[in-house]
Amino acid sequence: MAILKLKSMTKFQVKHQVEYGLEVTQRSTAQSANVLSVRCRFCVAFGREDRVGSKRQKTTNVKFFNHPFLPHHYRQHLSSQHSECWETYQTLTKAEKAEYFDNRTPFSATLSAHFVNDKKELVFAINKPIVDVIIGEMLLIDEIVETNDGATTTNFRSRSLDYFKKPVETMGIDSTFYGVTVKLPTQFEVSYKYVAEGLSFRQTASTMLIAKESLGNTVLGSVNERTVSQHIRLVAALNYYRLSQIMQRSWLFSLAFDGASHMSSDYVDLRVRFYAAGDIHDFHAMLIPLSGQHTGLNIYEHIVKFLDVVCSNWRSKLIGISADGAANMTGRLSGTVTRYCNEVPPHFYRIWCVLHQVDLSCQSGYCTLNVGVWHKGTTSVISHLRRAQTFIAELASTCPKLVTTRWLSMCRLLEWLFKNRVRVVEHYEGINPPHQSQPTDEWWVYAAAVLVITREVSKVVTALQGQKVIMKQQKLALDNLVALLGTILSIRGPSVFDEDDEDFDQLVIVGEFAVHVDEVEAVLNELGGFVIDKLKEVVEKETLLRSIGSTWLIIIDGIYNATPSRDHRNEAIHEDPVPVLPQDLAKCTAPAFHSIVTEQRDRLAVSFTALDFQHLEDEHNALRRRYQREPDLKQALDSLKESAGFKESWAVKQLNSFNSFQTLMEFAGGMATPFPTTAAVESDFSVVRWEKDDGRGSLENFTLEGVLHSKMYESLQNLL
Repeated sequence: MAILKLKSMTKFQVKHQVEYGLEVTQRSTAQSANVLSVRCRFCVAFGREDRVGSKRQKTTNVKFFNHPFLPHHYRQHLSSQHSECWETYQTLTKAEKAEYFDNRTPFSATLSAHFVNDKKELVFAINKPIVDVIIGEMLLIDEIVETNDGATTTNFRSRSLDYFKKPVETMGIDSTFYGVTVKLPTQFEVSYKYVAEGLSFRQTASTMLIAKESLGNTVLGSVNERTVSQHIRLVAALNYYRLSQIMQRSWLFSLAFDGASHMSSDYVDLRVRFYAAGDIHDFHAMLIPLSGQHTGLNIYEHIVKFLDVVCSNWRSKLIGISADGAANMTGRLSGTVTRYCNEVPPHFYRIWCVLHQVDLSCQSGYCTLNVGVWHKGTTSVISHLRRAQTFIAELASTCPKLVTTRWLSMCRLLEWLFKNRVRVVEHYEGINPPHQSQPTDEWWVYAAAVLVITREVSKVVTALQGQKVIMKQQKLALDNLVALLGTILSIRGPSVFDEDDEDFDQLVIVGEFAVHVDEVEAVLNELGGFVIDKLKEVVEKETLLRSIGSTWLIIIDGIYNATPSRDHRNEAIHEDPVPVLPQDLAKCTAPAFHSIVTEQRDRLAVSFTALDFQHLEDEHNALRRRYQREPDLKQALDSLKESAGFKESWAVKQLNSFNSFQTLMEFAGGMATPFPTTAAVESDFSVVRWEKDDGRGSLENFTLEGVLHSKMYESLQNLL
């Protein structure tokens, strides 16, 4: 009995991690050296090998070891389940072993992980509600067709669902799932990869047949458009299931959505943002076909139907929603966002896309320039130049459009006009009698003034459209933009301007900013000889200068006051973003951090235990102490660029040298998930318009959704 007791207390030896390819998965406490469980890294990275002559079905489970931690247990498992890899591993040096598993895609994220029976087939398990509700009720509809016997309903929906509803008794799958068998895994993989690159289903099928015939590659099998369509629909279903797993495991996530109409169909595009694998991730969730009107209630009900399936306790995990400023989205009484605010715990982030606010400021500035005359003249110039076929042929370039739903497209338009200004002027001078859209000297000066500010705004807006931008980065970028524009355009403010000031009569004032008329002229003269010459020909120069100054200030004041966070009345909340980066958390006092945690306690309680709360507080205190006492760590954090993102900041080497901040990092990751913008949603709609064009107008909702999901399939499935 004494020997058994001794064995049961055999502790894990740290050197065995490298020697046998093991990874610690559980300790008695986060900072404790007492290991409770380890797992086989060969299982994680490669899965288990087939054994010759074995009659049992190969398992995909990862092997875990608990007390007693005995080396012969490790060797027995490695020899029987990973004989080839283990044989190779033993020939490596210690340094090579330490790097052996780095940057390897986990076996669970590969196609091979889904082999349930024979290697020639894939069997996928998909949660039943995903098939029955999301696919069956939200994406698939039967069509009404006219026959000689009258109107009849096709069985398109039932036929499509049959593909997912195969008997699972012989597949080794739980009865709460549906099973899908893919007999040709390579065909499946190549299909979604081709579609992800932009090929249509017909092009994908044709390309695969050409490859099969040219290379004699029989693994691609026989393929047609219908086969490709089935594969792409399966990709969407698998992504729904993967998103469901991640959202249920995450302690917080955020949503962004917007509605649009395309080719007589109404859609709501939904994206989800969450923390996983040490970084913030933003994925397309669903392109929801919207039946009925674009009311706040209707949009809300469609999204809730999706959320109830993928994450039934979403109300306890949802931390923020981002939308544009449309009344049906953000209305304080019945807007979609307001309805969510009424469903979730307090301290919820309702975000009005700041880039949309900046765009509206630009629109206001452009349309008020010269009392609206300049904008009207600009549309006339565009209309004429886009119809002038001889001019287009000679220039080998077409004048860009001005997209009124994206007013910063003005930058691309004006850059094209100034790049080709000599040819444009010559073109108009060659028309007799003069064309009514011919730009005047005054118009060119206004255009130059708009370009000088729009160019800088466009650079920043483009940079902020990244999928991993957090609130702090956005605020710093806009603050820096206001400062830069103030320098370039000689803008004064933000300040209060007194009528008793000596030069008050020469100031143009909008909000908290002002510019002197003479300084406007000085800026214009710095734009080059073309503008200088045009400015000399302007008759009412002061009126022009004041109008330009007013436009600049309208845009700058709008950027300065752009605020993402809104209260329950949809009024702006002027507050600093919650600290989520280590360089900010290290400076956050204990009372301030405790206040943040307390505000989110209802959400935390769903996923965090009492011990997790303790670890969270301890890790924050440890970070503050180390920042104050370790010069190397302080210098490393302080030297990070203002633009440093979440992953880059938390990956600082000195931060993770010997102490882990996993609980603090997970907490910060959840708090960093609110979408600063809805740019990714607009990007999805761009893909929709590209994929469902005039030549593919009959593309089914489910198939279109599969195309969107094929573009992110591997990146989503590869997340740990």
